[in-house]
Amino acid sequence: DKGVSSPPPAPVVTQLAPDDLKYDLFGLVCGYEDMKIAHIADRMLIDKVHEKLSEVKLDLYVAYSKSNDWVELTHEPFACCQTEKIMVEEVVVGALEQSFYEVDTLIGNNWHTFGLTGGCSVIVCLIINNCLYIANTGRCRAYLHSANKPCVQITADSTPDYDRQRIQSIAYLQEQLLTPEYTRLQFEVTLRVEHRGRKVLYRDKHMTGWAFKQVTEEDIDKVPIVTGVGDKSRLFGLDIPSRGLGFYGKKAPGCISFKPFITCIPEITSTPLKDLSKGDSLVLTSPDCSRYINCEVVQGVMNKGVRNGTDPRHQDNCTSQVQAFNILSLTNQIANSSDLERYIVNVDDQLLEDSTTYTH
Repeated sequence: DKGVSSPPPAPVVTQLAPDDLKYDLFGLVCGYEDMKIAHIADRMLIDKVHEKLSEVKLDLYVAYSKSNDWVELTHEPFACCQTEKIMVEEVVVGALEQSFYEVDTLIGNNWHTFGLTGGCSVIVCLIINNCLYIANTGRCRAYLHSANKPCVQITADSTPDYDRQRIQSIAYLQEQLLTPEYTRLQFEVTLRVEHRGRKVLYRDKHMTGWAFKQVTEEDIDKVPIVTGVGDKSRLFGLDIPSRGLGFYGKKAPGCISFKPFITCIPEITSTPLKDLSKGDSLVLTSPDCSRYINCEVVQGVMNKGVRNGTDPRHQDNCTSQVQAFNILSLTNQIANSSDLERYIVNVDDQLLEDSTTYTH
């Protein structure tokens, strides 16, 4: 299935009151099969995150010092906790998780009525309380580029292989989800008749490594629900992410619904801004772009000075903190597609100290 990037939307800038919560919020939404769910997520997810942060802003505002400067309270106790010590970071993570869940629930309640059969990958970046949070579902990627350090990928691709144990556990706990031709076991090789009676490496829901299993006739007759490794892994034989919004109407061969095996809960990473340097750049790529881009390519492109370039097609659609470029104009024939987008976010003093924008 081909990922399609939604065009960079015009940023929405909200002037915050002096006593309001300060943060920057932006992201990338990429649709699969049709763009309906991507458009829904694009319109609703950022607003939902804003809503969830607003619900706890009075308590997060304890992090605001008397000198009106944001202080590093990522690992400080949350003001409202009564029974145990809950960190501020956990409250922000919870706001992101609940936002993804509620948007996906809304899609689930309406997918049949409006024919929402596709899904989407989403990556959301939040800068708050001097900490950068990245919530990712699907195969969007975030790279951190530094002039003095090697470029690093700070998100993991949501492939069936990456979430294999979770998928196998669901198949174990809810056997009725699988038809008889499928098995939750994953084997090192594709089993054939000649493997009968031999010992072959396999792994199950409780295993991070591999062990030997004597192959039976039943093993040969059934198809593993997760096959392949890395980017070449497949779920029920199809190239589909293991995390994302939507996918309610997506069916696997045998009329098995994909949705029970695809979670909407993002994987969230957090990085204190004190660990970043002025001039560091955050690069977001869509799934199509991720097929051709890696750390070495990003490092090479950024080192050529692209970070300071401009693209007249997007110049009017971006703030000074967020600039969008068409990846083709930067890397010259990396891929034969016009929907590969990249966002570049420069980490500078003004962004960290005077952030009053709500951007998506």
